[in-house]
Amino acid sequence: MAQMTVRQIDDRRYEQLKTRARLKGVSVEALARDAIHEIAELTPEEKRALVQRMQQAGERAKVSGVAQTPGWQLVREDRDGDH
Repeated sequence: MAQMTVRQIDDRRYEQLKTRARLKGVSVEALARDAIHEIAELTPEEKRALVQRMQQAGERAKVSGVAQTPGWQLVREDRDGDH
């Protein structure tokens, strides 16, 4: 699992985190980890935006005048041994 260090947290905010963690009966680290897990989850809108960006990048990567084989077809051919 990854680890990270968070620097320059305002002292007042850190004290608030400690108070909240104490009230919940968990450590500040556990509270921060839960918050990070929650905020890291992409929303459906963010997922759609990411897919659109990937599709746009794919379109920009196409070479004009050259036939393009869809990726799903290449995967199928590899799986089926049709190469």
